[in-house]
Amino acid sequence: MAKKKLVEPVLFEEALDVSLYKGGRELKLAADGFVSEPFRLAEGTSCHVDMHVRVASGAQALAFMVGGTKNLDLMNAVNFGDRRTVDPGRHYKLRIEVKPTNPPPDSGRPAGIPHTEYPSNAMRFVEWRDGKLIFYSAALVSQHGKFFLIVQEQYDPRCYDAAGVVRCPYFEGQSHQWPQLLAVLPEIFEHFGVTLPSYMGQAAETDYTFPKLATGTAGVEHWDAANGIGGLVTADGKKARVHWEQIEPLKGERRVYLATGMVVSYSELIAPMLTKERATKYKHEARGVRIIDVGAERAA
Repeated sequence: MAKKKLVEPVLFEEALDVSLYKGGRELKLAADGFVSEPFRLAEGTSCHVDMHVRVASGAQALAFMVGGTKNLDLMNAVNFGDRRTVDPGRHYKLRIEVKPTNPPPDSGRPAGIPHTEYPSNAMRFVEWRDGKLIFYSAALVSQHGKFFLIVQEQYDPRCYDAAGVVRCPYFEGQSHQWPQLLAVLPEIFEHFGVTLPSYMGQAAETDYTFPKLATGTAGVEHWDAANGIGGLVTADGKKARVHWEQIEPLKGERRVYLATGMVVSYSELIAPMLTKERATKYKHEARGVRIIDVGAERAA
């Protein structure tokens, strides 16, 4: 089977053409997705950035939004006038608010820094290709006042037809349960008009495993660029989440990130620090995280 390197996913996917607009002007992007124009906000004010996405003509892809409780809302395509003729395909638009940080006084975090907030900073896409359901997120992420447009592939599971019922084993298992997605899968496949293979008890795709971790290290099980949060498994089997602010950036990189398959070290595990009223399945949070191995190759 083909091999792929376990590094940060590509910024742009061939099925999606993503651009950003502010005040009707298209923002310039660097190769790493960095937005070169700074955001300057007067005290107490905010601004908006419009994310325009064109799904390539012929690509079987739909856009949806995910709420804080993982509820899904399929998005409607929009009409950009002449762009439908110049750039044929399905067009979507998301307005993203950029506002200053306003942390609690005792948090130690600076106030007044322009930033975006999850989940309203991201548009999700699902594409049916090569017999798989491929999930992407397109997000405007912020780190210390810097902004980046990121398109990240997150999942690529297979789905099946079980006597008229859509089955997706990957999202049925305890580790990745997503009942809200399973509920809308019939609508998605009806739109795509595809015939799913029959379900014959096929197992879910396996996650990356880390059999030989040293003490004080952990493997990266997943990374959500839009949220800036990832999941780690330590040498003794503990599951821990990690926030981008606790990660030492790779040399020469403007943006802090992890990717599935990386191995990291950490200075300590603490109880999760919740900045919002949002539940977490993790009982540990890693601090002082440093990348020590960008990831080996594995079968795609």
